[in-house]
Amino acid sequence: MKTMATRVRISEFTLLCAVLRLQRRAGGGVAEALGNLAGGLRERRKTALKAHSSTAQSRLTLVILMLLPIVVLVMQKFTAPETVDILFNTPNGLFVLRIGIGLIAAGVGVAYLLIARGTR
Repeated sequence: MKTMATRVRISEFTLLCAVLRLQRRAGGGVAEALGNLAGGLRERRKTALKAHSSTAQSRLTLVILMLLPIVVLVMQKFTAPETVDILFNTPNGLFVLRIGIGLIAAGVGVAYLLIARGTR
């Protein structure tokens, strides 16, 4: 069993082999041990699915937050174009625009790292 578990390298199968080896040494009901293993595997699967849905939700939120400043800028261009022209036509406006883009990029980077950390 131990050799097969190292060859197959599937965590659930390795856990099954470990449970069966322990039951063989300790004795007792194999059915109860397998039932407990099945319950544990179900809980692991449920937790993995929750983590996956949470990271998908985080990714969607990240995309929305990335697009929101662009949408607001376009809407502002249609409602009050003179305020948007200040951003693109003056040195101070370009400076503020660069800082804003840098902050958005930094925020996206941090959020991406948090999402990647959560999927491990």
